[in-house]
Amino acid sequence: APPLAAAAGTALSAAAGMSAALDSASMTAAPPPPPLAVRPQPRVWTGGRKRIRVIYTGGTMGMKPDSEGSLAPAPGFLTSKMTDDMEELRNAPMPEFSVKEYSPLLDSADFNKDDWIKIAEDIEADYFDYDGFVVITGTDTMAYAASALSFMLENLAKPVIFTGSQISFHEVYNDARRNLILSMIFASREEFGEVCIYFNETLLRGNRSTKINSFRLDAFGSPNHPALAEVGVNISPRYDLTLEPPRSAFRVHKTLDTNIVVIKVS
Repeated sequence: APPLAAAAGTALSAAAGMSAALDSASMTAAPPPPPLAVRPQPRVWTGGRKRIRVIYTGGTMGMKPDSEGSLAPAPGFLTSKMTDDMEELRNAPMPEFSVKEYSPLLDSADFNKDDWIKIAEDIEADYFDYDGFVVITGTDTMAYAASALSFMLENLAKPVIFTGSQISFHEVYNDARRNLILSMIFASREEFGEVCIYFNETLLRGNRSTKINSFRLDAFGSPNHPALAEVGVNISPRYDLTLEPPRSAFRVHKTLDTNIVVIKVS
């Protein structure tokens, strides 16, 4: 055979042998990792405003009094507040945003692994179309959700900021407006490419946070890790605490096991 044909035949034989070896190895190999996120069409950055995806799952921030005067989920209320009433969100320094509101709205006290997976899947679906994410939930299980998502979103390179409020937007005096605005600002800052909680002038690492108070505005703390940023007259970030950018492709883990045991050492 001509040299070129012989070389091609040799290459094909080698490829076939390698394929057979791989097939044999796959019979005993561990389950494959989650697939890498594939970007269908790259979005060209034009130097304009950052784009933020707001995922509203439920919680006090968007509640209103019902017919009996008790706070209850109010579908559409928070979305309308953001798109129609909050002039500050349309200022040039603020990022552009879109809101995904869950239906029905969820009580965070009833969250389970399926709800965490849904949030992760929504972030995965929009990952390449937005520069950051704000996840609005109730406060009861926010720290658990943020911690879970920090491990589910492997090689995350964009901010995912959890927030909520102790007082609803419906009230004249509330912490909802400030928490929402600052969360959107942090979600547009690429140096915080991880899962965080923003609450009451403090940005915390998601998997180092815990709820410490149900009746004060400083509802969350991080006893074993410093805050990533604090907000006063100026924003004071701790760049020395930020994570290194990931070196591998973004992927989402969607298989969670609830069969766990807790061992307390006294």
